[in-house]
Amino acid sequence: MSGRKQHHIPQSVLRAFETPSKGKKTQVWVFSKRNQFKAPTDDVAAERHFYSELSTDGTKTLDDLITDYENGFTNQISSLRSVPVGASADAAIAAEVIAHLTIRNAHLRNSFSGGIRLLVEQATDLFCNDQNIRTLFGIDGKTFSQAMTARVDEQLASDPRFAATGLPREVLHKISFMAMKENFNRFVTNSLPLMQIALTQFSIEAPSFMRTGQNKALSAGLVPDARTAALGKFHWTVRGAPEGGLVLPDCVALGIEGESQPQPLIMNDLDKLDYVLMPLTPEKMLVGSRKPDTSPALERFNYDAAACSHDFIVSNRNGSDRAELTTLLGSRSQLSIEEAIRQSFEGFKTEYNFPTTTLAPEVAHYAGVQEEPAAIVPAALNYRVSFQGIADEATAKRIAAVLDGIVRELSPMMSLDRLDGFTFAEDYEAALRDLDRGFETNGTLKPTKNDYGVGVAMTPIVFRNGVVKSRVVARMWIANGLVSEDNEAQQIALHMIISQLAHVACVQLLDEALPGFFMSRLENSYQAFLYPCVDSAWSGYFAARASAIFDPNSEFAYRELTLAALQHALTAIPVARLAYRFDGNMDKLMGVTLPAVTALLNHIGHLLGHCDGIQRAAFEDEQLEASFEKAGLRAWIDLFHGDLATIWDRRGQWSSIEEFFLLNRHAERLLWAFGMFPWKTDEGAVWVKVPYGEDTPHLQGAQPIPRKLWARFLGYLKDIGWVRRLRR
Repeated sequence: MSGRKQHHIPQSVLRAFETPSKGKKTQVWVFSKRNQFKAPTDDVAAERHFYSELSTDGTKTLDDLITDYENGFTNQISSLRSVPVGASADAAIAAEVIAHLTIRNAHLRNSFSGGIRLLVEQATDLFCNDQNIRTLFGIDGKTFSQAMTARVDEQLASDPRFAATGLPREVLHKISFMAMKENFNRFVTNSLPLMQIALTQFSIEAPSFMRTGQNKALSAGLVPDARTAALGKFHWTVRGAPEGGLVLPDCVALGIEGESQPQPLIMNDLDKLDYVLMPLTPEKMLVGSRKPDTSPALERFNYDAAACSHDFIVSNRNGSDRAELTTLLGSRSQLSIEEAIRQSFEGFKTEYNFPTTTLAPEVAHYAGVQEEPAAIVPAALNYRVSFQGIADEATAKRIAAVLDGIVRELSPMMSLDRLDGFTFAEDYEAALRDLDRGFETNGTLKPTKNDYGVGVAMTPIVFRNGVVKSRVVARMWIANGLVSEDNEAQQIALHMIISQLAHVACVQLLDEALPGFFMSRLENSYQAFLYPCVDSAWSGYFAARASAIFDPNSEFAYRELTLAALQHALTAIPVARLAYRFDGNMDKLMGVTLPAVTALLNHIGHLLGHCDGIQRAAFEDEQLEASFEKAGLRAWIDLFHGDLATIWDRRGQWSSIEEFFLLNRHAERLLWAFGMFPWKTDEGAVWVKVPYGEDTPHLQGAQPIPRKLWARFLGYLKDIGWVRRLRR
């Protein structure tokens, strides 16, 4: 009967897995990711208005059509269940039943929503980049193409306003080039930007589109002809269940291609399919075989069924063997979708093949839950763990044991040979200050501290026996969180540790690709001026992307920090710039501007890396989108994102530090946005010009005498600037 509660797996299928109960209603056991419970079949695999709203004018809804179809469907499923074990089943009936069940369930919607996002990304790359136009304009180069340079010079020469800025030709070229790169998709072409926006929106609304698409497909036919015809060519038999009986996956049926593991049938290529498996009852399995007289082994079906399910399995009984299946839920049904994320780890020493729940069992192990030993045990790593201010030795040992488990789990996937160790301290500031780094530095390490947050962990470079390594230094509460009984605290601590270990891997990859980089000085004063602004941005992107899967919800914290950093820059830098008009102190201005720009780049890098790691668009949030749009930086974000992703894609294969210096243009871009224009003079100094710009209204009637005198002293009556020489 149709109504508000609509079943995506018919009750006629569920009732075969009935469990003994005292009530009048048929009940089954449901094992989900969240809990396990016994429930009436009218409450299982059902959602309000899953297919359609109730009719208001008497016309039949999709749910009404499905309800009408189920009257005959019940007879079909009953006829299949009546086939004796070992006997053949009617191919036409088997094909229709399975074709219908596998296109109507929630598993299809949930699994393919993520797939749509990946598809959209590929479509965007393929259809929203006109390579011929990009080549013509030199969009993918470091500077304008020769032809474009000539055109730009013509434009600069024809408009006196450019000469009035007092900026060198080189700086004007950089500004023009960045503007073109940022706005290429928006302004150079008419259709491509609109297509990109449409595809992005399509990605955001993937779940809604999947519902609409599934409903349209069902409205066109509750039994798809092509699938039914393909399945009708199989040889169908009924086989007995292995010991312990069968469970019903939420995808209903599984398919096997060759020697591959079983997959949800809806994800199989019907042309390559060899076997189809669908539980009819706890005791009977409907098996379809492409070749007659062949059949797969069924002993591990329940494990495969749980892995292929998206959210739950149904059983006729409770039991520890059923409960243990919940740890497998969703692991294989999402495999094809998550493969893109796994591929992002290529370049690590071991091929990336990391399930979403790998670390949780390790932490559970130390809480007393016994897990099966790993098939591959990585070689022991030589690192030490120290605590400053821990409560007792027993707690220290527990924390060290959990850390050992984390490192062992990650070491096949991340390059952690250069891990020097961990230091956890109540006095985090002192731990950083007193850290023996093994080489001389110009200053002491200090935690990040500003008006919107303080740093809690850092992974500084150390030098041990001629080898560059990394030491994780963190506040003590992170260590305590690893052994906390509070799941949220444990998850936060786990994510932070993995993020820092990703920094360790990042340093190792860079030092192996470009030996000596960390122990050398930047000879180019201009690069030395800009590179510190972007260094933490790309390494933060790397760490956030590699660790994202362990705490997807940290996206919200990254977003808040990004917004806070933007607001801080928008507030603090104009105030410092205005003060500079009166005191002429460029060091003071840069002392405010460079840290603010560095923090903004850093937090954006973390946010973009995290969202790439979980295949989610970072700018779905309206407040974030509007804030950067208002600041005139929204288009730039996409360019910055692309450059960070390029460095990630080339990890371990970097051939020159110039690949990283390319990011310096983003530090320049933000300085331009805040009214500061740096360049390198012929003498090798860094000159920063600060035109009046937006400060003019605030200076009317004022006499910034110190600045004026200093400008006269230098002989630059028109320019407001500073010669800044940096040590080589």
